[in-house]
Amino acid sequence: MCLTTFFVENVFDRIVGEINKGVQSTEQLLKNGTTLLGVGKLMVNKGTLELRPPDHNAYFLTSMSKEELVAALKSKATIFKVLAAIFGITGTKRSNYSTNV
Repeated sequence: MCLTTFFVENVFDRIVGEINKGVQSTEQLLKNGTTLLGVGKLMVNKGTLELRPPDHNAYFLTSMSKEELVAALKSKATIFKVLAAIFGITGTKRSNYSTNV
């Protein structure tokens, strides 16, 4: 991996607030009657239901309600929209500046 790519990813991860410091795997059991929300592709395999990732999107398995999940995803989308606007405006300004000089 290129050093500049690593640097850009590291800065972007810090802005978004998702910093990976390693991978840890934990297994937990659910209590009987726990309500889960699954968003993905539901398949029947040998008589059992399986939740699989859709062809082109991520899937979710969460204890949040549908409204809570949508709100969480919208807040992340807002962050990306703001960053895209900032970088777009900055790029336009720089491009206009370099053509006028």
